[in-house]
This record gives sequence, C-alpha cells and structure tokens, in this order.
Amino acid sequence: MLKDYCGQYKREIFVLVSALKNRVAEDLINASAGVPAALVFGRLIQRLEDELGLAEDAARWAAETWALALGMPVVPAERPRPAPEPPRVQPVEPPRPPAAPPAPSSSSLKPFTVFRDRLRDGGDGPAMIVIPAGEFWMGSPESEEGRRSDERRHRVRIEQPFAIGRYAVTFDEYECFCAATGRRKPEDEGWGRGNRPVINVSWYDALGYTEWMSAQTAQAYRFPTEAEWEYAARAGRRRLGTG
Repeated sequence: MLKDYCGQYKREIFVLVSALKNRVAEDLINASAGVPAALVFGRLIQRLEDELGLAEDAARWAAETWALALGMPVVPAERPRPAPEPPRVQPVEPPRPPAAPPAPSSSSLKPFTVFRDRLRDGGDGPAMIVIPAGEFWMGSPESEEGRRSDERRHRVRIEQPFAIGRYAVTFDEYECFCAATGRRKPEDEGWGRGNRPVINVSWYDALGYTEWMSAQTAQAYRFPTEAEWEYAARAGRRRLGTG
C-alpha cells in the first residue's frame, strides 16, 4: 500500500522496511542504559551495512529516521572498535576462508579438556571445552531432516584448536555480568533462573557479555564463527546434534 501511494519513494520505503525487519527500531527501544547512544547508532549502522549491504549513508539515514520516528535524539554515530585480526581457517574445498582464531587460554591444553578461566573478582568463568583442529563437511547432507534447498556441503579445515562454552550461558553466569555493569537482569518468563540457560538477551547484550568476560579474564572471548559452531556441534558426526 505504501508503495502504491508513495511510488516516488519506493527506495526509501524499501530501506526503512528492511531496517525494521533487521530489528533496528526494536534495538533502539531496548538499548541498554549503560551503552552510549553514539555507539548504539554506530553498531546499528555497521549491522545494516554488513547484513543488508546498504551503503553507509543509507544505513545512517535508516537508523536516524527510525530514531526520530520513535522520538529519540539523533547523535553522531561512533563505530564499534574493530576486533583483532584473527588467524584464518583455510577451507579445503572450495577456497572460502572463514575466520577461526585459537582460544588463548586453551592453546596449551589437550583436546576436550574442560576448564574455567578465573575472573578478576576471584570467581570462576563458565565451563569451556577445548576443541581440536581438524576437518569436517560443513552443511547438511541431503538426508538430514530440516535441510534447506540452498545448502551446499563443502569441506572446511579448522587450522587451530579453540575453546567454546560447554553449556549455554546460565542466568547465574549472566547475572554476575549484570551486577558488575549495572544492566537490568533479563526476565525468565516463568522458565526459572539459576543454572537454566539465560533468555531474553539481545545481540548487543551478548556482545557486552563477551567484552566483559575478556576484561575479567584477560582472554579473548567472542562469538564463535559459523564454521566453529557447526564443527563443535557435529562433534565428528554426519548429523547435527547438541547432545
């Protein structure tokens, strides 16, 4: 309907709707109080560029337009700090190198060792498990349930061992981060707290947790790459599983 009545602004409408689907308005509303508005804008603009392929001017216009529509002030964007350049994973077939840095705390540990990094306050971080280097077929086989038609299996080599969380981050672990940074604790929706996996956490909150863990342990905590996650989840099996 908008396109019919606003034909000359089809491109602008497409950009705004795409940004809305990318949760720009939602993230503006739910931005944590402790995160500067300039950094929130910078992260949203960067995400629109990376995930939607928008030019910087279009991404900035979309983020600022949604902020104005929501009655929020517009401030100059501050780009998030770039992550350190990690070593690369060299795929065997075809040549498509995803990033896969080794976990510093696991470099001297044997494969499948479970460990916890010490936090600055004397507590223990989440349980991590060392995943060895190796090769695997990335992507679902044709017989796997839930496989999408656009998936293509290819051989990927993980050049360096890395560590990944043995379990999902729990409410207890995440609430330590909330207490230290003054963030609001997420609702459990009646699910329960304690050792249950934390829910109602945004992408930015999860990123903040990894940055806090890095500062607490002097180790490089980050999100796993798609290749690392699938390699760990398959655990040498043809079918994907988490058990």
